[in-house]
Amino acid sequence: HVADEIQVNSRSSEEEHQFHGIKDTLTVYKDNRHFWENNRYIRAAGARGSFSYQMKTLSGARQQFLSVQYWGASENADFDILVNGRVIAAEQIGNTHPLCFFTKNYAVPAGIFRPGEEVRVAFRARKEQNKDATVGAIVALRIGTRSFMNKPYLFY
Repeated sequence: HVADEIQVNSRSSEEEHQFHGIKDTLTVYKDNRHFWENNRYIRAAGARGSFSYQMKTLSGARQQFLSVQYWGASENADFDILVNGRVIAAEQIGNTHPLCFFTKNYAVPAGIFRPGEEVRVAFRARKEQNKDATVGAIVALRIGTRSFMNKPYLFY
């Protein structure tokens, strides 16, 4: 079951989820060789940047997951993922999946939220480790009772 979902290509989706960003960008992926992927929006943040969303959780489900779909070529991407101000994961995307959108899933510890309440999901550059660290390019995110979204697929 899916509690909530955000597509960064939808301004209304981001507004409904109380988007807030610092030094963030929204860009459109364009590649004439792979026309079927053109016009996918990617949210990222520069050095010392961050962005966050307010998201719903499922009532009655103690174990929930955050699934994040990324663009695989994100130079200097070194960031923390936070839920209600608590770090649940540290990521270093870099250029690990070139020419690929891919999904990673994170368990949200039960003590961070009460099932059914809204949570604040944030992505924050890890400036302590690397002054040039950025937040990786995010395409979509979901919260639910199991891992979601497509497995990685390659353009070539």
